[in-house]
Amino acid sequence: MVTRHVLNIGVGDPVLRQGWSVINLRDAVIEGFTDPTLPRALSPRVLDRVIENSMAVRLGDTELARDVYLDIKEQLARANIRRYNLDITATLAP
Repeated sequence: MVTRHVLNIGVGDPVLRQGWSVINLRDAVIEGFTDPTLPRALSPRVLDRVIENSMAVRLGDTELARDVYLDIKEQLARANIRRYNLDITATLAP
């Protein structure tokens, strides 16, 4: 299990004997990924992988998640300025 490997614990470890379970530890690690300071702790490459994997879980398609994330990053890189409080009207015709 990734959590056990990352935290370097075993079944007989005192942490587990003190009432912690592997599930609790896994949840604590996952909760750490919601911390707003996470970008300072991870390299950009790892952070990109976390984002892509999260999107893949939500979308149910790894390739689609990768494509969407790369497309969003490219659009943001090309954007000249950020706009706020815009009202946009669009009419779509077949």
